[in-house]
Amino acid sequence: MHLLWQQCQRALLLSLLLLRLFAAAAPASLHHQTLFVHFYDSIMDAPAHLCAIESASRLLHQGDVKVFAKDIEGFHKHWPIQLARVNVNSIDLAEIFMNTPLWEWYANNRHTESSMVSQNLSNALRLAVIWKYGGMYIDLDIIATSPLFFTAHGNLARQHAPDNPKFDYNNAVLNFPRSHPFVWRLMEEFVNGFDGFTWGENGPALITRVYNGCMADRDPVCADLEVSAAWRHSPIPYSDIPLVLQQNWMGTELWEKVQQVSWATHWYHNQFKMTNTTCVLRGSVFEKIMTDTCPVIRQVFGEQIFCSAEPAQEQENR
Repeated sequence: MHLLWQQCQRALLLSLLLLRLFAAAAPASLHHQTLFVHFYDSIMDAPAHLCAIESASRLLHQGDVKVFAKDIEGFHKHWPIQLARVNVNSIDLAEIFMNTPLWEWYANNRHTESSMVSQNLSNALRLAVIWKYGGMYIDLDIIATSPLFFTAHGNLARQHAPDNPKFDYNNAVLNFPRSHPFVWRLMEEFVNGFDGFTWGENGPALITRVYNGCMADRDPVCADLEVSAAWRHSPIPYSDIPLVLQQNWMGTELWEKVQQVSWATHWYHNQFKMTNTTCVLRGSVFEKIMTDTCPVIRQVFGEQIFCSAEPAQEQENR
């Protein structure tokens, strides 16, 4: 009986040891939470940005949606619903940047040496929150359309940049466990190569040069990284986004791609400026996407977001 008890103890200890070894070897979960940074006050001029949050809360089957808001009172004022697992946090720049390579850059006011201060602070913030909290950072102009976006996504994402290879990868989607060394490397390069006057240098170009350099050097820091194809989250090229906002092309091959092979749709918020409108045509693909993925935002803000005629035509009628 004593021998049998010893054998049981050994088996139990062996099982515990194997479990501990497996836990240590297994990669940290990438999908325990989704992170958004709500930094631009002007976002509230286009409440379609809130669709990203609702769509994530509906399709993320496990974990929380964490929103970092610059103006938390203003956010709550405009946020019309209470969704399970959506947590809103006030942005404390000093606290978020503390104990990262970004701290001295911020404390010494280097972030003000820029013509795009808010954009560069936003670029820095997403790196710091990914480092400190881990999870999947998503820009607010990316609407999730499939649960696969959260369960089968790579760490980095390619983008449509055939004419500018330094923008091969973007920083609109970043997916890392907490304290991943590649994110630390990104923050170091952010500070060392900071350029506050050239668009994209501290965003897509930063991701591209660090990743390409890491792969060229066969650095173990990026040995386990996976890259998601652009059509998974950006099935529609940037130049075609006005079609999404202003036309009904549901029967086209591109719409079939949106439905069947993509997991999200990046609608590029600055296309509102490019088309000189904040109005989206009723019956457009964008309205269909919002109706399917964020029905509450669609219902609450529909009159503010959608119009029944082309913006140019509306201007002529005034």
